[in-house]
Amino acid sequence: MKLPAFNQLLENATRVFKRFPMVTITTLGATALAYLLMGEYIKDNGTENRLWTLLVSCNLLFASGLAIDLFAESRGYSNTRKWVLRIVVLACCGGIYTILDPTYYETDIIRCGLLVFACHQLVAFAPFLAQYDDLRFWIFNKTLFLRFFTALLYSATLYAGITLAIYGIQELFNLSVPSNLYQQLFVLIFVGFNTLFFLAGVPQIQPQAAHEHDYPKGLRVFAQYVLIPLMTVYLAILFIYELNILLSWQLPKGVVASLILGYAVFGTLALLLVWPLKDREKNRWVQLFTRFFYITLIPLILLLALAIYKRVANYGVTEERYILIALGIWLTGITTYFLLSKHPKIYIIPISLCVIALLGAFGPQSASSVAERSQQRRLTKRYSTTDAVERTAIINYLVRAHGLDALQPFTDTDMAAVDAQLQKTVNEHRYTLQTHKTDTAFTLLGITPEWGTPQGDYYYLSRASPGIVHVSDFDYSYRITSYQSVETTVRLQQLIMDVHIIDETRKIRATVGGDSVLFDLGALADSLYQQVKAGALMPDTAAGSDRNFICPPELLQIQATSARFRWQLVLDQLNGDLSPMAGNEPRRLNYEGQLLIGHKTR
Repeated sequence: MKLPAFNQLLENATRVFKRFPMVTITTLGATALAYLLMGEYIKDNGTENRLWTLLVSCNLLFASGLAIDLFAESRGYSNTRKWVLRIVVLACCGGIYTILDPTYYETDIIRCGLLVFACHQLVAFAPFLAQYDDLRFWIFNKTLFLRFFTALLYSATLYAGITLAIYGIQELFNLSVPSNLYQQLFVLIFVGFNTLFFLAGVPQIQPQAAHEHDYPKGLRVFAQYVLIPLMTVYLAILFIYELNILLSWQLPKGVVASLILGYAVFGTLALLLVWPLKDREKNRWVQLFTRFFYITLIPLILLLALAIYKRVANYGVTEERYILIALGIWLTGITTYFLLSKHPKIYIIPISLCVIALLGAFGPQSASSVAERSQQRRLTKRYSTTDAVERTAIINYLVRAHGLDALQPFTDTDMAAVDAQLQKTVNEHRYTLQTHKTDTAFTLLGITPEWGTPQGDYYYLSRASPGIVHVSDFDYSYRITSYQSVETTVRLQQLIMDVHIIDETRKIRATVGGDSVLFDLGALADSLYQQVKAGALMPDTAAGSDRNFICPPELLQIQATSARFRWQLVLDQLNGDLSPMAGNEPRRLNYEGQLLIGHKTR
């Protein structure tokens, strides 16, 4: 009995591998890496952080590798020349992996996003760098667009079917499955299957120009009856708001920038989808719509400029505001080009976006460099002033986004060395490391932080001798923080423990087999609040704030028992609003510590 479906699948997989070998290997590697990260196998924070960075680098290698393969294919390069280009791309992505650390520096997250975006734009026009034809370019990208959504539909259907089957087996046969099984299944389907299915549908680049083409009716309907009405809604909101600004004579709110960019994105997408119809007699509305769209952008670009100016004038440039400025400049250039050019080429859109993204990623003109210099200038002006709130916010941003090295102009201490030393010695969650870095920055600069928000009863409590826990009476120890996943499955040798963090009530439920215990952090916060108000806790003078206290170990721990086990939650630190909250509003509590488990028979 033949299995044509399996044979066809194998044949397609072989064809994809022969055509895109490096991209296929990258996809399989990224799938395995993401599957590993969705599990509970990595205990070292540093290793896990580098693996997440490696996963981002795989995304970058996938997009850039696909662009290079399509370019080489369009030029008819030999396999040797193709592999030379692939090795160059691999080396570049490897270099980016070594110099960027998005886990610890927010500006590197922006860099990674800009690079990935630039490479995805490169895929759109790389095959046409040798010879451009407007219709060929549109047909190719239309095929990619439809293939992308087809792959998503197949993947979503497959995932829904399998998860429902697993859930049905669970309920019918009372079986227990690991809580991360669904995440790992999601990775296998949406990273592995989805990507390979997409690659199988990437069209071949035809050397001859395209002259005839049957336009898909579905695309015209989607653009004409979905995207354009959606644009109209955005446009109406923006014009009414713009009129309100003129009447009230007030500067626009920052959120208006998102609406303007949303209008521009939907409008550009609609234009690209119906572009081949512009020269057909029955569809002259496309030409009118094109001109109308770019004319309506003119007042919106002015409104966008005012919104950006308001934020930058008050708070300086950050990476996010840099991107808004760059998109505003891009919109101005594209609008001018399409209004003045008699024969505009649509490939100018992905090319210009790719160039802007690359310029924003690295160099003195990049988002990171411009934002750092802008905030350093703001800090210089406010360093010795009484505006402690804004000064604190600037220092916190610089450390969080750029690291301690960004504060080098304000101290003689080698901040780069301090930053590197902290990353080596503080092997904790990245949020904990950021807290250590921020505290170190304020100490070295001799500045008392003033966060400016109404602190009310917000306190920072640390256990005496943090990190040291007496575990001789217990069998297992598990590191727990408020930043981890809401539901986590932990393998403790032969035991499997499920940890459920209940944010609404600030409780932690831990379950091993049928044994379950509940730790009430709200009750703990109540008792600690009374200790603070009674003056029974020792102030942490090293923290430089009257909101920091050191607690005796017994005050930061909760004991519990179940049928087979003894439990103890030992917190290293607890911070948040400790005061009793009115109604059902949850407390804002952050914590870190150890969950100890021991058999009762010991």
